[in-house]
Amino acid sequence: MAALVIISILLTRNLQVEPENISKRQLALETVIGVIQDFFKDILGEKGKMYIPYLMSVAIYIGVAILIGILGFKP
Repeated sequence: MAALVIISILLTRNLQVEPENISKRQLALETVIGVIQDFFKDILGEKGKMYIPYLMSVAIYIGVAILIGILGFKP
């Protein structure tokens, strides 16, 4: 999972706040995060809003673990 941390650091470097100056990488990241957030928001509703960041982390962790298994890497 150290690779996941390194990839996260590389992807989140130099992000911009102004919408005029965002890169394609930032646009892709915001789209992916928005889709995952909307998915959990539809399932949990407004009362479960505080659990969304945790569930997003779990979903990303499980997704990476599945990819590692498919590619045949050993833990």
